[in-house]
Amino acid sequence: MNLKSIDGTIFDQNYLKQIIQIKMIRTVILIMLFSIVSCNSDDSQDTEFNLPQKWKLNGINVSLSGEFISVENLEYDEEYEFLSDITFAKLRVENQESIQSSGEFSLSKSEDAYQLILTHSTGSGIIQNCDNTNVEILTADLNLDSFINISSSSCDLPTFIYSKEN
Repeated sequence: MNLKSIDGTIFDQNYLKQIIQIKMIRTVILIMLFSIVSCNSDDSQDTEFNLPQKWKLNGINVSLSGEFISVENLEYDEEYEFLSDITFAKLRVENQESIQSSGEFSLSKSEDAYQLILTHSTGSGIIQNCDNTNVEILTADLNLDSFINISSSSCDLPTFIYSKEN
């Protein structure tokens, strides 16, 4: 069966079916390519947050008084190391003794900050938070100038501030 267009051109019905099928296949391929590209983008790791990274304690902000105590005036030193396999290690050295904790972390980025949620699997003695769980939450501005452990600030405990080590 043949079809006639408005301008008088005659088209074979099988030819029109083939054109429609080709357009549908092209559309499906474009949708699949878009889906593959979307699935391959990893939103959990922002390209600006390159791993590995090491962050050292810079000082603490005493919540109730607002006083800042630099690391030189503390009795201990502390650092986090974030590794490419999405694990971390936390080390505190106090009175020449080392206490270590480790676990996994997740990273998210909002309009104005990064947030790391650390889930410790070992070393509960140096986890800073209000609810005695194995989770700490760190935030940083987008410039990555410093990280702040906000896990303990809701219960008026000191806020720990870390600087990136080069």
